[in-house]
Amino acid sequence: MLGAGLDTLAFRLGDERLYERVISADHPATLKTVRGALGSGTERVEATRPDLPHKKGGPDGSAARSVELLALDLVDDDVCDVLTGTPAFDSGRAVLVVIEGVLMYLGEPAVSRVLRSLARLPAPRVRLIASWMLAEPGQPVGFQSQSRLVPVWLRGRSEPMLWASTQRSFPYILTAWDGRRVL
Repeated sequence: MLGAGLDTLAFRLGDERLYERVISADHPATLKTVRGALGSGTERVEATRPDLPHKKGGPDGSAARSVELLALDLVDDDVCDVLTGTPAFDSGRAVLVVIEGVLMYLGEPAVSRVLRSLARLPAPRVRLIASWMLAEPGQPVGFQSQSRLVPVWLRGRSEPMLWASTQRSFPYILTAWDGRRVL
């Protein structure tokens, strides 16, 4: 998970034990808030909750026991270097990267750097789940049929949307994935 913020998906994936390892990489300031909410100052957080029934393991018999919290600045850090620099990353395993609700807050150069860096991940298979805002060239980034107050509110919260793509051009942005299947 890249830039998950306060989303609990990484912990739910750990609870479901479908993946051997779960890494939640986010900005250090965000991780401080996450650790505070979890009551943990550690880099690894137990994902299991006693109130949830757990399967005996994932499809391959493995079981995710924790979520690795990893400091990552998507604007300044090399994603591949940061991810492969943690013991939780296993280059012998397939990787699923989830980056939802994040790319629109990055400028185009940062989006390109993140995607090129992810393409360099040393793994037998890398799958990417990403969301992005749709906007035609010359049009402002935003929601379809949004109120004119939405951009004002986002700017006031220091969350201006900076980047969008069209459905036709987004696959071309992934050209760095060279040989990886893009749907």
